[in-house]
Amino acid sequence: MSNVNSAVIFIGQTGLGRWQYIELQSLYSQFVQAENEKTIIPVLLPRVNEIPKDLLFLAQHHWVSFTKKS
Repeated sequence: MSNVNSAVIFIGQTGLGRWQYIELQSLYSQFVQAENEKTIIPVLLPRVNEIPKDLLFLAQHHWVSFTKKS
C-alpha cells in the first residue's frame, strides 16, 4: 500500500456493501499511518445525490458525483 497515494470508493443507492466498509476502514488506518499525504475520493453513482449520513466523514474529501443534469 506504500505505492498508493489515493483510493476511490464508489457509493451506490444502497450506500456501501459489507466488503466496501471493511476496505474503507483498512484504507483509513493505513492512510492515517502514512507520513505523506494520501486521500480517499468518494464517487457518488447515478441517483445518489449526497453522501449518506453514515459516511459523512467522507464529505471532508474532494468528491465526485455522476448525476445527469436535464
